[in-house]
Amino acid sequence: MKKQIYLFLLPSLMLVSCEFKCNIGKVNEPTNNHKKVIEKEGAVIFNGIELAANKVKLNKAYLVENNKSGKSINENNFIDVKEGVKLMLIIDSGWTAINNSVWLGASMKVTADNGEVLMNKQDMFEEFNENGISINDSKFLALSVFFTEWYAKRPVSLDVTFNIWDKKGEGSIIGKYRVHTK
Repeated sequence: MKKQIYLFLLPSLMLVSCEFKCNIGKVNEPTNNHKKVIEKEGAVIFNGIELAANKVKLNKAYLVENNKSGKSINENNFIDVKEGVKLMLIIDSGWTAINNSVWLGASMKVTADNGEVLMNKQDMFEEFNENGISINDSKFLALSVFFTEWYAKRPVSLDVTFNIWDKKGEGSIIGKYRVHTK
């Protein structure tokens, strides 16, 4: 079962508005066109994603286009800013399950190359605080970012930091990646 959470943040300046979206459940697999693949503690990591997993066994981490095709982002991390980018995480184990459910939190922050913070969202899974999500869905996580037309009109580099944590246990994944607009 796939669940989606749509989170909007509309800052007073519409020029720098973004949208975040979290998905739990099945995710797209990366293509094998990457030459710069890192293996860390048994996980396969694409796109120069830097991360640290604590008490969570990560299987894969990679970036895809945030559209219906879900095509892998090239290894240089150039994106179509209108489409946005989706971080895909495949987790083998580590979340604390109670009655086949887990309670996760997720935060994301996006900073432009000029230091301007475009987005800072704290608990993207807050909607699931009462009942949690199924343990099976928690193995496939996707965190998406979209940007406005204004950023599509000029090349820019964007730093995205993320934190996913277990609200009932000690597991967490903290990381960052950089993407570039065309």
